[in-house]
Amino acid sequence: MDGCEVTTSFWISGGGLAGLATCIALQNICGIRANILEAKSQLEGDAGTLIALWPNGLRALQAIDQSLYQDILQTGCKIRQVRSIRETGETRVPDNCESKYGQPFICIRWSTLHSLLAKRVSHSQIYLQHTTTQVYDKENHVIVETKRTHSTQDMDRDDTKEAFVGKALIVADGVRSLLRKYILNDDERQLIDPIYTGRVIARAVLNSDELKELSIPLPQNECIFFFSSDGKKVGSLSSLEQGQFYWALTLEIPTMDSSYLEKQSLQQESEFSIPLMQAIAATPAERIQIRPLLEMPPLPRYAKGNVVLIGDAAHAVIPSLGQGANIAFEDALVLSRCIKNEDNLEKAFSCYEERRLRRCQLIQEESSKAGKRARQPKPSSSWDSQVFESYQKFLEYLLDFDPDKISL
Repeated sequence: MDGCEVTTSFWISGGGLAGLATCIALQNICGIRANILEAKSQLEGDAGTLIALWPNGLRALQAIDQSLYQDILQTGCKIRQVRSIRETGETRVPDNCESKYGQPFICIRWSTLHSLLAKRVSHSQIYLQHTTTQVYDKENHVIVETKRTHSTQDMDRDDTKEAFVGKALIVADGVRSLLRKYILNDDERQLIDPIYTGRVIARAVLNSDELKELSIPLPQNECIFFFSSDGKKVGSLSSLEQGQFYWALTLEIPTMDSSYLEKQSLQQESEFSIPLMQAIAATPAERIQIRPLLEMPPLPRYAKGNVVLIGDAAHAVIPSLGQGANIAFEDALVLSRCIKNEDNLEKAFSCYEERRLRRCQLIQEESSKAGKRARQPKPSSSWDSQVFESYQKFLEYLLDFDPDKISL
């Protein structure tokens, strides 16, 4: 081993939203100073471009860090209405989250939320350019091996291998997790890789100066969804903070290779919605992100030995219910409380798994169902209202997550 060993209580693999939130929760709830191993050279980016924060996610963040919660309320865009537009008509659903659940529905840029989280973690806790390559799970500790890549200024240097020792490894490296395999048995290896859903999503954020080029009424504290007549294409426009707004277009393509999708072809694909087509036309091509939509099959467990999964590494969902980040924040809170209240890690991880496994499996199942239903041709404009009504019971279960009612 080339590098020196560093010992700490907990290592977190992944410096995205889930990893940062867990690092903050461990500090605030347990008094544990965890460290983060991040493969990228900078702790920044704009993955996903938009995050929808629902009452369950906001409650979790409020319980993790009150000042973070207040910053989000002041920074994000409160959504007052959701509209669904089809050839058969338009459905308007006033947002009643705040009156019903005591928390608003907020849309915020991924990069903005990531920055709010990152500023609450010391730079000394973040190890950049460290890709985790191997985990050795021992009886009462883990050894985490990483490959440290060097910057372009150090191209003449070979990658360095390093080892880090701690009580446990918290895996937060996302849907394409390289570490998920460590909690699966040999006969469960088919669950390691995410599943391609047959769809890709193109998306971007337009700034206030770019919006002047548009001749369409812009969303004001609302989300608007557009559906093609055959249900195979879904678009959206959403208000964001500081006068920005977000657009997205979901398409069905047989393989994950979306390299042929350029700005012009996206404009053609969005002809079913003039506002969406104009938004795409106003976006610089280099700012358009195109990614496959992936989901995870429900896993049989989230922990094994001294390794535990959180966020998309454990239960990646498609964005049809906008729950990916929200349930990751729930994970961070519940895991930290379990660690605080149990006298050993085996009990703590068992406590976490017991409280998260079934809930997250249900959300995975319902997200998949919602995505499939949304893509079907609809007989009438009342279809969306009928589906919304049928989801009320599940939505109440989903959004009524209460940190104070978590029994440990």
